[in-house]
Amino acid sequence: MFPEIKITDGMRERAKAKCDKIKIDPTKDKRRFGSEGKRLLEGYIGEIVVMDYYGVEDVDDYEYDIIINEVKVDVKTISCKFKPAPNFLAVVNSCEIDGEHRQEADSYIFVRMREDYKVAWIVGYMMCERFFDLSTFVEKGGTFDGIKFEKANTNVLPIENLYQVG
Repeated sequence: MFPEIKITDGMRERAKAKCDKIKIDPTKDKRRFGSEGKRLLEGYIGEIVVMDYYGVEDVDDYEYDIIINEVKVDVKTISCKFKPAPNFLAVVNSCEIDGEHRQEADSYIFVRMREDYKVAWIVGYMMCERFFDLSTFVEKGGTFDGIKFEKANTNVLPIENLYQVG
C-alpha cells in the first residue's frame, strides 16, 4: 500500500550530521518543536528518506525541504510503533498561538517511521491548500479521534485521504 523504505546506517548518519549543525536552545518555547532534538532527528530522517526515494537534493529552507519537479515540498514525519494503518493521521503542526501556520510550500509529503529508525513508509502526499481544505483544525490541548494534541495547534487528516505515492 505505501512504499516501505529501509533506513540505512548512512541515512541515519546524514540526519544526525544535519542535527549536529542545529543549536538547540532548551529555554525556547516548545511550540518551536524543532527545538526538540528527537523530533528534529526524526524529521531529518524523513526528509532523507524522501530525498533518496525521489533522487532529489536537500533545500532545507524553513518553508520547505525539497523540490520535486519544480514543486516545493515540505516533508512531515511522525514515528510509530509499527506499519501505519489507513486511519493513522497526517499531521501539520502550527507554530502560531492563535491559529494555523501555513508554510510557503506547495505540497506536503507525509512519512511514518518506526520508532527504532529502521524502516519508514511514505504514506502519501497532498497539495498544501487542499490539505487545509480537507483537514480538521485541532486547538492545542484539544482531541481528535481520542488523540490529545498538547504541544501545538494542528491540522489532521487520515492518511487514507492522501494521494498515494507511485
